Amino acid sequence: MGSIMVQQTVVSALDSVTVYREGAICLRRARVEPSDSREVRIADLPLTMEPGSLSARVLSGTLRVLDVRPQFDVQLAEAVDIPAEKRAQQAAQDTLARLQSVERRLEQEIGELQGLRPRFGERRRGDPPRDAPVSALLALTDFVESELAKRLELRRRLKVELEEAARGLDLRTHRLDEASTAMRTEQARLSRVALVTLSEAPRAALDLGVEYQVPGARWVPTYQLKLERGMASGTLLLRASVAQQTGEDWSDIHLALSTASLLQRVDLPELRSLRIGRQQSAPPRSGWREPPPGLDELFASYDGLGRPTLASNSPVAGQAPTSPKPSRPRRSSPAKKRPSGSMPVCPAPVMVSSPAPQFGAASEMSECPPPAAAPAFAGTARMSRMRAASRAEPAEPPAEEAAPPEPAPPEATLDGARQDYSRLVMPGPDSPGRGRLQPLPSWDHMFAVGVSVQIDVVAAVVAHAHQQAVQVADLPLPGEACPVTSVEAFDYRYDCAARATVRSTDRWTSVAVVACEVGLSAEYLCVPAVESKAYRTLLIQNRSPHALLPGPVDVSMAGEFLMTTRLPAIPPKAKAAQRLGLGVEETITIARRTHFKETTGGLLGGATLLPHEIEVEIHNRMSTPALIEVRERVPWVAPDHEKDVKVEEPSVEPAWENIEEPLDGQAVVHGARRWRVTVPAGQSQILAAHFTIRLPSDRMLVGGNRRS
Repeated sequence: MGSIMVQQTVVSALDSVTVYREGAICLRRARVEPSDSREVRIADLPLTMEPGSLSARVLSGTLRVLDVRPQFDVQLAEAVDIPAEKRAQQAAQDTLARLQSVERRLEQEIGELQGLRPRFGERRRGDPPRDAPVSALLALTDFVESELAKRLELRRRLKVELEEAARGLDLRTHRLDEASTAMRTEQARLSRVALVTLSEAPRAALDLGVEYQVPGARWVPTYQLKLERGMASGTLLLRASVAQQTGEDWSDIHLALSTASLLQRVDLPELRSLRIGRQQSAPPRSGWREPPPGLDELFASYDGLGRPTLASNSPVAGQAPTSPKPSRPRRSSPAKKRPSGSMPVCPAPVMVSSPAPQFGAASEMSECPPPAAAPAFAGTARMSRMRAASRAEPAEPPAEEAAPPEPAPPEATLDGARQDYSRLVMPGPDSPGRGRLQPLPSWDHMFAVGVSVQIDVVAAVVAHAHQQAVQVADLPLPGEACPVTSVEAFDYRYDCAARATVRSTDRWTSVAVVACEVGLSAEYLCVPAVESKAYRTLLIQNRSPHALLPGPVDVSMAGEFLMTTRLPAIPPKAKAAQRLGLGVEETITIARRTHFKETTGGLLGGATLLPHEIEVEIHNRMSTPALIEVRERVPWVAPDHEKDVKVEEPSVEPAWENIEEPLDGQAVVHGARRWRVTVPAGQSQILAAHFTIRLPSDRMLVGGNRRS
């Protein structure tokens, strides 16, 4: 008798997590020691794991992964394994129940004492009055008062103990509610395991990586902008608020954040061939091929070992028949003889699923190829041979009409689940569908440490775990955060500079991501015709290779918090700078004065002149020079009135600039002008402009001639 190969159970640790818009991809590392078994069992995987996303690869070593399968495991916890908070909650519940029982008994005794009253017997007719037992009445009254006083004092102390016990129980309950969902609080725990089959038994230690996808994780970006005095320089830090309820804590991991969506298909497009000649409709791809002959005889030796024989064509729950074609006599052939072009028989389970290529290294795939599509003309060729054989028979009498030809059997087609070849598995020889590829089940029924886990219980526990995980999508966003989106139809990935820890709770956790290399330029903006205040603005130019996502930014200057504003989306290496508003600058004052008069001009006074004078005085009381942009607007004449109305600008000191592009990226303002001046620290400057409106003397401007 040979020795039985025992599976090696190894301990794995979560190494890295990539969080997407919804969900995450986790990578666990395990150290496999030398053993005589090719099968490695990795336990303590979360229940929320997507079974079809499980993949494994050897990180260090020459071996290969042949197969990886998800299974379930049940762990029975000892009393010492239950967390202290859970034990404290149970003790608080017992204390509260005991005190409530004492209170009920005490209230009953108080009621009985209060009901003690002296009772006198009925006096018969003709009997003299009886003497009142005064001493007995006084003794009863003293007894009731003394005993009642003791119990009332005991009830008062008991009320205080009950309030303290109730507060203690609430405290323990709140702590458990706020604790991570990965903390064990039950006596029996259901978890996922991964059964990995290597190409051969490991002779030396190797590192094994297991990757899987989990729902119930999301993130939003936030920023911190730290400016120096005068906004001459500063740093922009990208932070992220991460929330996850996957059922396992992410402790000291490499955290990466991506703007991509895991729900979006990333399959490569299938290019159609170009044909020259008569147009022909493309044959439908069924994705099905008839099983090879001799499939039933393949398991003859296995069935002869005394095991119950399973019909190869027995239906499987939720599975369509393997061959939808009509049954017809078929000559069986030995299993060793396989005609050319038929599908090879895969003798063992052959599925190792892997995520999309961009999420990590691909897993080792099986040597058993997916079923190829059946030729579209296979049924037509069979019908041609049948018709040729019918023509070779003697002709029937002309009085009788020939029987119509048998219609061609419909082409076999498969549903979407059976065309997803990465999720197909080959069941074992004891399964009803042996020898045929079947979709991967969502969960399997297993036995662990002698405990039978019913499939309905497993389904309920897994459904509850998934329901808790997807509730993360309903969490309100922290502060003024924006949902994660792509920037100009491109997705980006951000790797955190340091390891991070995110507990499995329904709360947001702030983590530092990376420092962004940006160019900062301080400007002050003023529109004195609307408001005589100068506003701080900061021009941000993204010089980093990452896109800056829209989100809230906390601005501080010289260690003092200023305000929280919103950062717009900025592509990486963008040439255009984005303006960020930072509120009013109180140390810069602006005064605007205007002068207007109306005169006549032209030949014989046939024109009306409307000269306007604008004077803007700027005072800079800061300790640093200030670049100030002052915006004004002169009247704009529509093209159909240019012959009658003219706007002249005889003198502007210093010269201003005509704004023809959209202001702040919004819209073009006709007649917009601006000054850009640098006012030294502690000094003032005066800006002056003169413009004149010339129009016929018999006309006037709508709304009045004054335009300043």
